[in-house]
Amino acid sequence: MWVVASGFGCAGNGGPLAHAGAVDQAKGTASGGTWLSLEARGAKLRAPEGWTWTRRGERFRAEAADKVAVIELAGADDRVQLANLLRTIGAEHGLDQIDLKKGRSTTVHGITSVIYEDMSAEASRVPVDVLTLVGDAPNGHGVVVVVVIANDASQKHDLALIDAANSLQPL
Repeated sequence: MWVVASGFGCAGNGGPLAHAGAVDQAKGTASGGTWLSLEARGAKLRAPEGWTWTRRGERFRAEAADKVAVIELAGADDRVQLANLLRTIGAEHGLDQIDLKKGRSTTVHGITSVIYEDMSAEASRVPVDVLTLVGDAPNGHGVVVVVVIANDASQKHDLALIDAANSLQPL
């Protein structure tokens, strides 16, 4: 497990799988059993029902219809790739900076992980909540990264975000 010291921007089976693989891009709308699957890492995550998902290479984005909440799922081979991935995600979402200094260790469905929570992040000067999970890839090839961003003070997507993040598991 790689622990990220600091940086910028930085549950059941079944149902269809949205695979990261040879095709460069794909998109769809998640049903109740849509899994976003990273075969190269041996991990999958369930997309919230009704959310749109897109895949570019080995990276998935699931987004609420109102665009105020998003989940990013990706993989990285090494620390440099991880840092670049987090910078890219941060820039794409307008994150000014997030705190990755104090993480807490956890295990999600057998995946050893570190979770970083930043409840005082900003995206283009608007407060957002950011959760970043970095977990050992279940198949031993690098890490799996889950980034959750919610910029809605009503917290109406919190349950969907929590359920999706908690669904991360080995294939």
